[in-house]
Amino acid sequence: MTGILFLAVCCVSALPALASPRIIEGVACVIDGDTLVIGETIVRLADVDAPEMAQRCGKGPKEWRHCGAVAADRLKEVIANRKLSCEERTVDDYDGSIADCHADSQTGNSPTNPL
Repeated sequence: MTGILFLAVCCVSALPALASPRIIEGVACVIDGDTLVIGETIVRLADVDAPEMAQRCGKGPKEWRHCGAVAADRLKEVIANRKLSCEERTVDDYDGSIADCHADSQTGNSPTNPL
């Protein structure tokens, strides 16, 4: 009897893992090169690690530039007023979604098909 009860508890606890992933849709505002806001939801692009907004980079003092701002500007250009559909993978420590996002049926954060 204990074995059956254990099996039942295990099966019920696994049900959320079988549920469909959360879909977040809408026009996004860019926070930085790998973070968006859709509605009131913060979405971090899965498998993307862009420079932070204030981060500077370059080959030397005469070539320093604000790489984070460049990354954010590029993301703004790419998604410009397009409706995104993001499939949540998980939630981070700050309750933001980590998701795979698509615009116009294209994968957004895939190495082979960038957003």
